[in-house]
Amino acid sequence: MKIPHEKSVAAIDAWEQSFFESEFTHGAGVRNHVRYRGGFVAMWKFLEGKKAFPSRYLVEAKQTVAEFVNSDGQSYRNQNQ
Repeated sequence: MKIPHEKSVAAIDAWEQSFFESEFTHGAGVRNHVRYRGGFVAMWKFLEGKKAFPSRYLVEAKQTVAEFVNSDGQSYRNQNQ
């Protein structure tokens, strides 16, 4: 995913565009993508057509949004920018 250089509220549109234009080929180093028997593909199939995402399936990121926003930005960047 090509990651926007700016990390701010003003860049939300750019982050959304980058996310949805990405190829979703891997979990960015996350070992367990979700807490769902059968993994994330089974989870997405189960959730198809549902109106809400059950947060119980989320896996802890070990980093808050504030920590990400305030980081130096080097740890998450890829080489394809």
